[in-house]
Amino acid sequence: MSKRNLAISETRLVRTPTTNSKSKRDGEDITCVISWNVETPVPFLDLHHTVSSAGMSSYLEWDWPEFICLQEVRARPSDKDWMMAMCTAANGVSPLDRDGEMERREDGGLTYTAYWVLNVSRCRQRRYGVCTLVAHLWVKWFDGWELVNVYALNGSDFPWVDPRMEGDLLAKLLPQKTRNERKREFNMLLLEEIKKMRALGLRLVLIGDFNISLAKVDCYPCLRMQYPHALARKQFNEVFIPQAKVVDVYRAFYGSQKAYSWFAKGKPVGSDAARVDYALVDCQLIGEKGEGRVMGTGYGRKNVRTSDHGIVWLDMCGMNNLGLSEARAQE
Repeated sequence: MSKRNLAISETRLVRTPTTNSKSKRDGEDITCVISWNVETPVPFLDLHHTVSSAGMSSYLEWDWPEFICLQEVRARPSDKDWMMAMCTAANGVSPLDRDGEMERREDGGLTYTAYWVLNVSRCRQRRYGVCTLVAHLWVKWFDGWELVNVYALNGSDFPWVDPRMEGDLLAKLLPQKTRNERKREFNMLLLEEIKKMRALGLRLVLIGDFNISLAKVDCYPCLRMQYPHALARKQFNEVFIPQAKVVDVYRAFYGSQKAYSWFAKGKPVGSDAARVDYALVDCQLIGEKGEGRVMGTGYGRKNVRTSDHGIVWLDMCGMNNLGLSEARAQE
């Protein structure tokens, strides 16, 4: 486990921000990935004062993580001012004012490039998407593994509307899928993409909001047992995880210890909660028979000002010198 400052409670493992430099194991740098479902139209941003913000600072205080994965980022591809503001908040200066792709800020922190994946709407509405901030040091080091920022569909009996078909009168005549059906379909589409990356010899690191609690211990007061939710959970546990050959890092490290990442709004924190955000990593990256690259994972405190989700962190070591898995490429 990482030697960073940890505080353990009954419900979650909390990683406390520290201003110390990155720890190392046998000379190998620790790589930190942080994930958060921000659930807000303008995460962290005041477009009039974008050099810093409390929300972005809550990330950067975590010893300058190399990767920041954000979900439920509502933006249109045309929202260039928002995107510029995100880069400014992360880097302390607008990319237009920065002299080249500097790898360090004046205060010693990392600088980042933002990668956006935004759903397109014909009606020009702001749809949920993801944004991944990658430290410039890693833009050239990425080799042998793949980081996937996941924001999976939340299931319900409401119809799922393909945003590409909005405004299409003929589309309304076609049978409609429910969000529960699309959720299961999405998970299988994601699995196919993972298999393609594995075939190239890449080790997979998935982190984000999967919108599925994997077991009874992951929910309080109770697990959703209605048929569509139980079916999605069964598919994920018995098909997705085994075929993707990934491991739930938190359970691998801490067994049945309770931890939650989602907290119902309007209720006392912890009275209605679930663990739906987590890290799933390639079996090869876990210890014992594997390479032992994963050092630890856990949950930060819920940000009560904005999202109903808490932060997930994942520490790994030696990720900058992996190379492709020859055994994997020959599978």
